[in-house]
Amino acid sequence: MPSCSRATTTGRALVIVSAFKFKTFPEYGEHFHSDVAWHEPPGKGHGQNILTVEIDERYRTDAVKCAESTVRELATEEELDLANLDMLIATASVRGFASALAQSLGTKAARIVSPPDGLAHAHTAALAIALESVQLADSRTAVLVCAGAGMTVVAALYRP
Repeated sequence: MPSCSRATTTGRALVIVSAFKFKTFPEYGEHFHSDVAWHEPPGKGHGQNILTVEIDERYRTDAVKCAESTVRELATEEELDLANLDMLIATASVRGFASALAQSLGTKAARIVSPPDGLAHAHTAALAIALESVQLADSRTAVLVCAGAGMTVVAALYRP
């Protein structure tokens, strides 16, 4: 995918992303299911949507494998040496994803940013929560990676 620039906000600051890579791995699609259903308790007169998420025990291992592949392709396309990353920001709705991905990429543990363990499962807010704890402006090169249902992975390269 050719390089492109996109501006996005993290709630406080504007982030310029220089390149994206999206990949879908349908062979792992059964590892992560989500469903939204309307639930109306009898006699209450009102209801609510309930999100149900089922994550297979193989999901984390396969998410790391798919994310590593996606990040390496992005790095090749952008001539990025992953050993020179200042920051790896990674989320996948399961604990331990960021550290396992960093290890597979050869990224130093001190450069990993992920949501606190109590929020590692926060499917939609995990990246924003992780970004709250860092200053991207202090980074020369960062890769943001998210893995989710379908098995879909997106990786974005930040270079100020």
